[in-house]
Amino acid sequence: MIRAGSLTYAVFVSTVTAVLCMMMIMLASMNRNFFIYTDSFDRVRDNAESGIMLGLAMPVLGSYENWHELFEPGSDSVRLKKRKWGLYELIYSEAVIGKASFSRTAISGYTSPELSTTALWLADRNRPLQLAGEALLKGIFFLPEKGVDRAYVEGTNYSRDQLLYGTSKRSDNHLPELEKDFLQDWESYLKGNVLPGDSTRSLEDLPQSLAHSFGKRTVVYQQQAPVQLDGYNLKGNIIIRSNTAITVSASTQLEQVVLIAPKVTIGRNFKGSLHAVASDSLRVLENAKLEYPSSLIMKLEKPDRGPHLFMDKDSEVFGAILSLSDENRRTNELAVEIVDEALVKGMVYANGNLELGGTVQGTLIARNFMLATPSGIYENHLLNGKIDRTELEKEYLGIPVKPWDNKTEICTWLPW
Repeated sequence: MIRAGSLTYAVFVSTVTAVLCMMMIMLASMNRNFFIYTDSFDRVRDNAESGIMLGLAMPVLGSYENWHELFEPGSDSVRLKKRKWGLYELIYSEAVIGKASFSRTAISGYTSPELSTTALWLADRNRPLQLAGEALLKGIFFLPEKGVDRAYVEGTNYSRDQLLYGTSKRSDNHLPELEKDFLQDWESYLKGNVLPGDSTRSLEDLPQSLAHSFGKRTVVYQQQAPVQLDGYNLKGNIIIRSNTAITVSASTQLEQVVLIAPKVTIGRNFKGSLHAVASDSLRVLENAKLEYPSSLIMKLEKPDRGPHLFMDKDSEVFGAILSLSDENRRTNELAVEIVDEALVKGMVYANGNLELGGTVQGTLIARNFMLATPSGIYENHLLNGKIDRTELEKEYLGIPVKPWDNKTEICTWLPW
């Protein structure tokens, strides 16, 4: 005879057992889903990284966007975008597997054994490079056949024991050619055009704070009149364009934003990273600090005055500078002026007249030095200017020139 209490107890035990079994099944299912999700997430993350590596290996000349199958067709898709960004290149990779997705964004530059050791390449124009004051040359140099000599300028002799702190090789009468046409896209913007995939908006629509992903269409804020950037916080895939001028104040925060105008002025005490493109004048004023990787592009279109690219005292540019003009024209006007106490960490390429009173920690490729003083103009003279490749990391990434063995690598990862 079964007691009523025993039946109740059996029902209770059965219920508890059923609940425990259900919980174990649910837990096993949750664990399975978690591992599937984790595996998918790890896979899309790895695929996004692989997409960046694919982008580094692709010799893309202009703006590029397409889908790629990395491994298994239909299951390892990557949306890859690549375009010029100042003097560097932007690579965006988004991997998708089912509902899982992951993206990476990087800026790439170029390195070579020559770039990691060369301090100066000076075109041979049948005259020596003459040094005065505290001028310093340190690294490996490509110099004219007539070499280097001491000079007496404005009552100042050359003060160091050695003329060269390093080794020298013979240059020729032409600069190393740029391996890529860095002006291909930017000249179009200077003329008022944009790339087909861009989204154009009026500058009046620019919010005070904006972080725009490189996975989206590049947004170009533009206007005819001069642009004054005061108090803005702008990051990422943004281009500011004006038909006349752009001025950036110290109250504005910029990260990897591109500025395009005939005249661009980076104001006193500004700090941030940017890429500026100008055709009339490009000025980096006192105590402005441009962080790596920043770049300045000066395409000279008015050769009747100078300097067109000017760095004031205590200003710093960490990245790359490119100044291009008609190499065949004869003029005493300055194309680039880097004054005393100004600093470039990286690479400078100038095929016009350059006056260096400050310091280049890295590589300088120049057609001609020019020194303007109250008593006259001195050609191929360096007064107090310093060029020192040993003060810059060998891993620095700049712009590619021929015939160096250039290799593309990642400068920095971006969060947008």
